[in-house]
Amino acid sequence: STNSEQLLEVLKFVEAEAQRSKYSVQIAKSKRVRGGFDYYLSSKKFAVALCKTLQWSFGGELKLNEKLFGISRHTGKTVYRLAVLFRLSRFARGQIVEFGNILMKLTGIGKLVHGIDLSSNRKLLFTQEKFAKMKPKAVETFSTVVAKVYPNVEVIHPETFQSVQATNTLGKQLKHDEKVVVVMYKDKVFIV
Repeated sequence: STNSEQLLEVLKFVEAEAQRSKYSVQIAKSKRVRGGFDYYLSSKKFAVALCKTLQWSFGGELKLNEKLFGISRHTGKTVYRLAVLFRLSRFARGQIVEFGNILMKLTGIGKLVHGIDLSSNRKLLFTQEKFAKMKPKAVETFSTVVAKVYPNVEVIHPETFQSVQATNTLGKQLKHDEKVVVVMYKDKVFIV
């Protein structure tokens, strides 16, 4: 999905979460700004919880900044205004990326980037900084069907339409004619 599609998905998600929130949240104002939207919410707890949910669901950078706003005339207490920044990641959860000789399915993007190495089926974990330094590239996925399951899993190659052996199965029990999503990488086919 493109960035604008992903942004629209996030906006719908924010409004739906505000409506079904247990904090009785009101969206006081929303305004379009360069690169996204600003929401003015009535609950700090909801804003923090929402951003953590957004970070886990869509992947991205989260920053919290509390500033002194003034003193309440009614109670005499200091009042702070919370500014929350959520910036979408270039990649989304479930997307396939490659860097070096590693082909990885992203399983979570937050402070840390979680993934599964498709060739070894090992879990991988990186900091955002280390992940960015590796210069990952998105890999295109294709839909196809399982051609054979015994003795080895074979799928229909999305370009040549020939039956080819899948390099991995990710521990899935597959059935003949089952629809699967695959990635082609270095003349091999990986089931996602």
